[in-house]
Amino acid sequence: MKNLLSQFRRLCPELVEAARTRYELLEAIQLMAPVGRRALCEHMEWPERAVRGEADRLREVGLLDFAPDGMRVTKEGQELLEELGDGFDMLFSEPLSSRLRTELKLSNVLVVPGDTAIDSVSTRALYRRTAKYLSQVVKDGMILAAMGGSTTAGVARQLEIRRHLPNLLVVPARGGMGEDVEIQANTVAAKIAGSFSARHRLLHWPDDLPAELLPASAEGKFNEWMDCIRHADVLIYGIGRADTMARRRGLNEDTMARLRAAGAVAEAWGFYFNREGDAVYTASGLGVDLSTMRSISQRIAVAGGADKAEAVLAVVRATRPTALILDEAAAAGIGILLNSGG
Repeated sequence: MKNLLSQFRRLCPELVEAARTRYELLEAIQLMAPVGRRALCEHMEWPERAVRGEADRLREVGLLDFAPDGMRVTKEGQELLEELGDGFDMLFSEPLSSRLRTELKLSNVLVVPGDTAIDSVSTRALYRRTAKYLSQVVKDGMILAAMGGSTTAGVARQLEIRRHLPNLLVVPARGGMGEDVEIQANTVAAKIAGSFSARHRLLHWPDDLPAELLPASAEGKFNEWMDCIRHADVLIYGIGRADTMARRRGLNEDTMARLRAAGAVAEAWGFYFNREGDAVYTASGLGVDLSTMRSISQRIAVAGGADKAEAVLAVVRATRPTALILDEAAAAGIGILLNSGG
């Protein structure tokens, strides 16, 4: 399939670009619906004449509906997007994703269009693509561990109830961080479990407090959680910049100075990493080590934005994800770093 799409790109590059134009327009309408022409022009950065012409063509073939409150993708259009999704992602991003797979020595790299740092529609597209991949990976009887954060919370919101997996167990991969409850690992785990009609367990303990401080009455639940992490089949996690995450976690100035001195550029799993992927600090007191996380057979890392390129490269070196899902901006930024020997 990959070779066929690559050869098609070589044979008819102009058709590929025309297909990409309509696909991205249709996907944008689906994510923004109901949407008017002016808002769509601003998002796509196209002249109104171009948007009107392409939208009319999509309506003529039954993929769009026009209504007083804006445009919507029809049922047929939604089915088309679903059927074409993987193939079109591969067709559009294959040169970039193929390079990253080769140079980073990863088995699976998926790249979605856009820059999530500046475009909320691209952000939703990244979350939807990750949610679809996660739905394909998990199976009944597995244990899925989910990190907290805005990225995994966004993925959880995009999950649709497609599969009934009553024996899937979803657990948070870390404790509470004293931040917005909607992006806590407990909340993310519960949301994912609900989407699969699965079971879940919660961890009611702050991430930065040592496990040694647990009251005797809570030790049993904590040990059960640790056992779930050790036997997890799938782990989903986001990637953060070290400086951003240090501020979010409320680290004091002395600790932040230590991170800068150690060359920390990235955060994931509660660990801070330098450019080489070495762990230079951990903010978690729960005692889950890197080797335990690396032993989870399927590790899905998700990130977006050109400003995270250095962080992604460091975390890839540290955690060796089995699937890396990025937006074009982050992927291109990593390519630039690799060109410069970063």
